[in-house]
This record gives sequence, C-alpha cells and structure tokens, in this order.
Amino acid sequence: MVPAIVLWIIEFLHFSQQHSLKYPYPNFTNSTLEETLALRSIHDEIANGSVSSETILDSLEIIEQLDQKERIKIPDSMKLAYCAVAVDCTMKHLVDKLEFLKKSELVTDELREFKEEMEAALLDSNACGRLLEKATRNETLRLVMDYLKEALDEMGPPFLELLARTERERRRSKWKRRKRMLIKLG
Repeated sequence: MVPAIVLWIIEFLHFSQQHSLKYPYPNFTNSTLEETLALRSIHDEIANGSVSSETILDSLEIIEQLDQKERIKIPDSMKLAYCAVAVDCTMKHLVDKLEFLKKSELVTDELREFKEEMEAALLDSNACGRLLEKATRNETLRLVMDYLKEALDEMGPPFLELLARTERERRRSKWKRRKRMLIKLG
C-alpha cells in the first residue's frame, strides 16, 4: 500500500471518536501524523478525566518540537495550556505527597518545621494564593480545550474525511440533478 494512503487511514482512525487505535502502526516520519497522534492523546486524557497529566505535558512538548522543526509559531493558547497543566501537575503532586507524609514515620519535627517555614515564606509573598488560583481544574481544562480546538481547527479534518465529504456532496448534487430531470419529465 502507498505510504501516504496508510498515513491518511491512520490519521482518520485516530481522529474518529469511535476508534482509538491501540495497535502498533508503521513508523513513518510524518509530522502531521505525529501531531495528530499527540492531539488525540491530549483529547483522550481529557476524555478520561485526567487534566493534570504528564501525558498531556509530553504531548504538548512533542507538538512544540514538531512546530519548531516546521518553523511554526507556538500559539499563546498552547503556552497557556502547558503552564496550567504544569501548575496543576505540580500542585497535585504536592498535595498527594503531603497526604502521604502525614502517615509516614519519616516526617520528623524538623521536617515539619521546615515545611512550616516554607509555607510562611509563600504566604508572605502571596505566592501560595496565586498558585492556588491558577491551579483550578476547570481553568486548566478550559485552557487545554481552547488550545486543542485551535490546533484541530488549524489542522483541519483528516484527508479521508475531506474526501468522503466531497464524494457525498458530489453524489447529493448528482441526485438533485436526476430528481429535477425526473420532475421535468414527469
């Protein structure tokens, strides 16, 4: 099979909601396909309810590298999404770690004092408040979805979807012409 056709099929399957390709696929060096796979990965993470995911960060980094190779300007929406997810991941990790440390015998009085000193320093500079404001799940989700929509709109639909639309419109147009002829003859 022609490599371009294989790429179109893989791209279409990854974009379609019904199919999430979990099978190995040929390793073609095609930046559009790689970007499609990274965008689909972000979409799947969000669909699975995971906004603060390292997978989303990895996918955004892959897209950035691809865009830099193509000399494409990194959109602000992508930068905002990356920042929000990174902050959310960091906050989630810290909260999870603190919950774990409460039950650990490794947490000494000295460590607790050090933690309190750090928190006091954060409170003095209002940094903690800013972090907590930024680290809201809904805001992170909104920013990632904004970027995803912008990227998918710019990329356009998969080639096979465009081809199917064109064929459907051609057939519809042909059917309408036949219908008009039958009405005239009738």
